[in-house]
Amino acid sequence: MVVLALLALVAAVFSLARMLANLAALAVVLELWRAWLALLAFACLATAALAWTATRRPIAFRPALRLAVVAAVAGWLAFLAFAQPYQGLWLELALGPIAGAWSLLVLALSRARLGRAANFAERALFALALAAPLLEVGLRVVARVHPTPLFARAGDTERAVIERFRCAPGTPRFGFPCNSRGFYDEEFHRKRAGERLIAAVGDSFLVGAVPHARSFTAVCERELGATVAAIGVAGSGPREYARLVLDEALPLDPDVVVVGLFVGNDFDIEVPDLEREASVLYDVFARERVMLFTVTERVVRLRRESARANQVARNAGEVQGERAPRVDEARLDETFPWLADPAREEPTLSPEVFARLESERAALVCRGEPPSLATVEDALLRVRDACAGRDFVVVLIPDEFQVEDDVWRAATAKAREPLDRNRMQRVLAAFLERERIPHLDLLPALRAAPPLADGRRHVYHLRDTHFNARGNAIAGHELAQFLAARISR
Repeated sequence: MVVLALLALVAAVFSLARMLANLAALAVVLELWRAWLALLAFACLATAALAWTATRRPIAFRPALRLAVVAAVAGWLAFLAFAQPYQGLWLELALGPIAGAWSLLVLALSRARLGRAANFAERALFALALAAPLLEVGLRVVARVHPTPLFARAGDTERAVIERFRCAPGTPRFGFPCNSRGFYDEEFHRKRAGERLIAAVGDSFLVGAVPHARSFTAVCERELGATVAAIGVAGSGPREYARLVLDEALPLDPDVVVVGLFVGNDFDIEVPDLEREASVLYDVFARERVMLFTVTERVVRLRRESARANQVARNAGEVQGERAPRVDEARLDETFPWLADPAREEPTLSPEVFARLESERAALVCRGEPPSLATVEDALLRVRDACAGRDFVVVLIPDEFQVEDDVWRAATAKAREPLDRNRMQRVLAAFLERERIPHLDLLPALRAAPPLADGRRHVYHLRDTHFNARGNAIAGHELAQFLAARISR
C-alpha cells in the first residue's frame, strides 16, 4: 500500500512540475490555469497525506486498489470528454488530479467504518468502472472481426477504412446490385483486346445517389463508347483513393485512371501524424479513437436522422432510395419520379444539419489553405507515380454551396471574415498544372445549368450534397468530352 501511495505522490508532483514548466504557454491557452494550478497543489498535499498515513498505520490494500481502478477509469472518461484534442501535455496535467482524487477516497475509506451497504456500493462502483474498458476492448474486437462504418475509427489505415465502408457484394441500390468487389457497377474485368477502359476512383459520388444507369460514370460510358469502372467507397478520402488505385484500378489495366476529388469534404480529413498514430497513448486517450464515444455518437445521430427520414417517407407515401424495388432501366422515371422532376425529391438531411455542414465546409476550403492540403497533394502524387505509363486525370467536384447561390448565402451568413467561393479550385488547378496532371473542373458546367422555375439549378439532391440525376448528366457529359481525346490516341 505504501508503494501505491508513493506512486500517486510521484504522479501529482510530476503534474505540478509540468504545469510550472509550461506555465507561460498554459496561461495563454488555458483560461482556468490558476484553478488548475491550485488543484495540482492540493493533489500533491492529498497524495503526501496518504503516503504519510500509509507509513503510520495499515490501510486495506484491496479496497484501495479497487478505488484506484475507479479513479483511473473516471479520469480516462473525463479526459476523453473534456481534454480534446489529445495532447501529451494535457494527459500529464491530468495525472495529478486523478492521483489526488484517489488519495482522498482512500483516506476517507481508511477513517470510516463501512457497513455492508457501503462495502457493496464500493464493489459495485468498481465493477461499473471495470465495465467501461472491457466494453471498449469488446467493441474493438467486433470492429476487427466484422468491419462496418459504425465501427470505423479516425486514423485507421487506408485498407481498414475501405473495408469498413465499401458496400457488401450484392447490396441493392435503386434496384441495382453492387458487384462482387462491393462497388456500385457491373462486374469488373481486366481490359480486353481492343477495349478502351477507364477506372474512376472516388468517394460517395462514385457510389451515387441515383440509379446506376443515371450515375455520371454510366452517362460517360454511354457517350464515350468505352467501359468505365466506377470504384467508389463512401466515407473514403484522398489517402484511400491512392490505395484503391493500387489495389483495385491498376489490376484492371485501364487506359486512363480518373480520381474524383470532392472539394466539399476531401480536405476535412485528419492530418496524418505517423508517430502519433503509432502511439498507444493516442490510441487510448484520443476521443476519435475510442469506440465508446464514436459508436455512441453515431448511433444517436443515426437514430435521430432515421426517425426524421421515416417520418418523411410516411408523409410522402412513396419509395425512394435503397429500399426501391428491382426495376429495369426503361421504368426508372416511372418508379423514381424525382429523377425527372427535382421538385419531387425528398431531403436527406434536416435543414439544421445541412446548414451546419455547408457552413463548416465553406469555412474550411474558402478561407485559407486547409491543414490537410499537403496530405491531399501527396496522395495525388502517389497516384501519379503509380500510374506511370498510363494517363491519370483528376476531376474536381464542387460542393453545392459553390453552385447554388442561396446555399452559399446561407453557408456564409455567419462568417466572421470574407470567404472566397472559388479559392480551392484555383489552389488545386495551380498545383495540378505545376505537376502536369490533367484535370477537369466541373464547377463552370454546373453553374451554367439553366435554372428551373424556382431560380435554382437543381443539380444536387435536396439537402444531400450529392448529384441528382440532372447533376450526374452534366458531370457525365463533361467527363466524356474531356476523355474523348485521351482515349482516341
